Order: sequence, then structure tokens, then C-alpha cells
Amino acid sequence: MTSDAQHSGERPSWLDGDTYFAPPLAPETEARVRAALRQDQEGAEPFDRDASRCAQLVAELAPAERRALARILHCAPGLGPVERLLWEPLFIHACAWEPEDVDRLFSRALCADVPDAGEHWAPLRLPLAAARELTADGVRSLHSKLCWALSAATERTGYDAALVGQAAVLLAGADGPRQVATADRLLSPLLPYARYARAMLSLGMFGDGVVDLIEHCAAVGNVRPSAQWLRRAAKLIRPIYAVDKVLNALLAPPVDATTRGYWCPGPAPLDDTGARIAMGAAWMACIAGEPRPIRLLGAIVRRLGGALPSLASNGTSDLGSLAAEPDLVRAAYAALSALAAGDGTLPPRSPAPCQEQDRQRVLGFARSALAAIRASRSGGLAPVSDAEFTAVFTVLPHGQAAVEFRDADGCAPRDRAEIEQAVRTRQPERYAALHRHRADLGAWIDEERAELLYLWKDWASMTLPQWRERWFDDPVAGPMCRNLVWEVEYEQRPRGLLVRDPASDSYCLHDIDGRQTQLGTNQSTYLRMWPVWSEDSAVVDAYRRLLTDRAVRQPIDQLDTRH
Repeated sequence: MTSDAQHSGERPSWLDGDTYFAPPLAPETEARVRAALRQDQEGAEPFDRDASRCAQLVAELAPAERRALARILHCAPGLGPVERLLWEPLFIHACAWEPEDVDRLFSRALCADVPDAGEHWAPLRLPLAAARELTADGVRSLHSKLCWALSAATERTGYDAALVGQAAVLLAGADGPRQVATADRLLSPLLPYARYARAMLSLGMFGDGVVDLIEHCAAVGNVRPSAQWLRRAAKLIRPIYAVDKVLNALLAPPVDATTRGYWCPGPAPLDDTGARIAMGAAWMACIAGEPRPIRLLGAIVRRLGGALPSLASNGTSDLGSLAAEPDLVRAAYAALSALAAGDGTLPPRSPAPCQEQDRQRVLGFARSALAAIRASRSGGLAPVSDAEFTAVFTVLPHGQAAVEFRDADGCAPRDRAEIEQAVRTRQPERYAALHRHRADLGAWIDEERAELLYLWKDWASMTLPQWRERWFDDPVAGPMCRNLVWEVEYEQRPRGLLVRDPASDSYCLHDIDGRQTQLGTNQSTYLRMWPVWSEDSAVVDAYRRLLTDRAVRQPIDQLDTRH
């Protein structure tokens, strides 16, 4: 920012900034600022911040003059070494900020360019410093803006524990320092699980009761907690706003790969404390009865647990002993089983009796998750054979499970109904097991479909390798993904149906004009399900006609409502 022109006494260019947001300084104040900058520029380097003329000038200015200077520097595209001598003291000297001023500072911070490396969150330093001058009522009036601004900046530039801590102190008042210390002790920003969870929580971590909930999770102590622990958990859940998002953040890190930030590429390894927190969150998820946290429990068991042999000939599909499984897997399965049983092991979330309709809905979440676990651990799509015929399970692209029979040569029989009747008559137990497995496989598909719907509505964006690992190459989810319309973020935003080339094992997008866009493996290229609500209706109608012409049915209501 400094230059020969400034050194010779000419007016610095940054003083001609956004005059709407930052009105110009009074002529006398501007002259003093220019003189201080010139004196420090002529001094020896490195600059002595304590003895700088700029620092002395900021201390001498009236609060209103400091506020005007701060607004101008806040709008500057970058600060050189000399300008920083003006900038830093503005965080420690009072500027008489009002709530409306701080609101504008946060708005401006979100419009700023992403800072250089080492300057993460720099645009938010001034708004946070200004907010510390407000009364408790002033901070409360900015509560939602403060959370929104810091959450957005977290997604964009990465998690900064120190500044989140400052914000927490503001939001939590006198209890803020205790909450920050507890959060740092339980979820250290140095550990992968904790970084992922804290990034998903952002300032939600310091909402009412959230830190206490996390602390209680960490004290779970056992795969099956005591009745006292469960009763306390039910009380802690009640006052928490959007408890499903809090539990998502504690359960997603071991299995999920959807967070956008470059600092969190996917599933995170669990440390001991993280494992205890996730175990406690598993039981709290079943007390809360929210759908996505319960689905995450099913995903934890399916993806972190082991596998069982193929479907037993006696028709059973028991999960067997879980003694050798990780504690988190055992806790997730035990919590789901307790919820599905409905035997009173879990205390109600609310002290008032819940309606039977709500109770059955929550039981349905748990039973669906358990059925998906049975399907995945009992062979999934593996064929089941006897001496004469083989049952082959498939997933249809619109999201249904199908079972077909093959003879000894691998061919479909001419009369499927006759063969099915013969199997039912000769081996009724095996036949019943096959159809139970088909029903469980349908539940597994429903779980994956629900997660795809969540990711679509959440604008989830990942690189092609991340999508492939979890979704595209998955035998259950993959077929459904190929009946959805996808688009590449940034660039020219090409979009189309997902097509896989068996010869090259690569993917491309087939658009409405018949063009194919090859999808590279570049880690900087992000892909997402096309958010049709953000597009022109004519383009959406054109893709809807494409699906109709090709008789394509979709697993979720992206463009096709036929489910």
C-alpha cells in the first residue's frame, strides 16, 4: 500500500475508498493521518509498533475520529506494513461503536475478498472488536447477524478457534470464557474429529446448552450408559435449538464426506475423547428422535462395522456378536435397538406424553436403520444359491429393490412365477429369508435415498473422487445417482445425467443437447446435484422433457415426481 507517492506526501489512494460505507475523514484529521504515515515510513525498519507515530496518533484521536478511520481501513483491499500501524491500535482503543455500525461492519466483512494465507478471518477482526464495545442488549440485537457472519466466514476461509472464542464470549456473556475453555478441552482444534465437528457447529457450539450437552456426551463412560446418564441427557436436549444439527455435527465426522471446506476433506479418525462424544451423541440422537442423526447411526454401523457371511440357509439374518466391533459401532447399534424396541429404556425427550403418531414415526426411523444394517451385514447384493437356482438382488435406478432367479447356467427361467412357486414350496424358510432380505434391502435403499435428498437440498458439493468413493461406485447408491442431473460448480457449469464408461471406468455428464462433458479427477473441480430451484424454468422444463422422453424415473423429486 505504501509507495513513493505516499512517501513524498501525496494523498494515499486507500483514502478514496467506498465513501457510501466509509465517509471521508475531516480534512484536519486526514492531514494528521498522512503526516503520521510519512513519519513512520521515513523511520527505520522493522517498524517499532510501540514507538510508531501512527499508534500515538490513534491514541490521540477522538472516538468518532477513530471510528471514521476504522471504517475506511476496513474497506481497503489490503494493508501494507505502515498502514497496519494505524490498523492494529483501532482494536484496543474505544471507537464509540453503535449496533447499526457493527451490523454494517459484519455485512462489509462478508463482501470482502478471501484473505491471503495467514490472514484467515482478517475482515472479521474489526467487527468483533467493535461488538465488544456494545452493551449486552446491543450484542443481543446482533445475535443472529453475528452467528450468520461467522458461520459463513468459517465455510469460506477455515476455522479460527481464537476468533470463534471471542465471538462465544460475546454471545454467552459471563459464561463465555468457561464455555470456550470447555470446548477447547473436549474438542481440541488440533484433532481431525474435533476440527470437523467444530466447523459444522461453528458458533452453534456456543448456543444455549450445547457445550453442556457435549460435556455430558464425553462423560458417557460405557457403550450402554446408565439410566441416570440417559435421564440427564433428555433434560439437556430439551432447551437446545436445532438439536438435530448439533447431533449431526457430532456424528457425521467418522462417516461423512460432505463438508465443503478444504481443511476437512472427508471422514475423520476418532481420538479417545472424540469416540466418547460420538457414543454419547448416538444415545442422544435416539432420545431426540430426529431423522438424520438416526440415519447417521445406521451409516456408522454399516460403514465402520464388520461384515457377516451371506444370508444363512436357515433364514436367519442375525447380526451376531458385536463384541469385537469398535465402541462407537456397538453404542450406535445398541441405541438404535433400544429405540426400536420402545420398551422404556430411553427416556422421552419431552416430559409431556408424545402423540402416538409421532412415536410411531420415530420408531420407523430406527427400524428402517436397523433393516438397512441387516441388509448390509448379511451380504447386501450378494447372490444366494442352492443346488438348482440362484437369487440375484439388484437396485433399480429409481430406487427399488428387485430379486430375480437364475438357473444353473446363469439364465433367467422362462416362467419366473413357476420357479418362484417351486422355491417357495420346496424351501419355504429360505424363500421367506430371501423376501425378508429384499425388504431389508429396500430399507437400505430408502436410507440412501433420504441421504441423497438431504445432500441435494443442502447444496452438498464434493470432488469427483469423493463422490465416487461414497456414492457413484457404491452398489446400492450408484444406480440411483445415475438417474439424477448433476452439474459442475464454477467454470461453465456443465450439467447432465451421470453416465459411466465401462471401458475407461470414467464418468461424464450427458446434457439435453446430446453433448457429453468428461469429468476429470481434478481435486479443485466440485460436483453437486443440480439445484433446480435456482434455474430458469425453461431450462428445468427442457430437462424434465429429456427424462420423460427417455422414460427415466428419479429416486428423489429433483425433476420427476413419480415415486
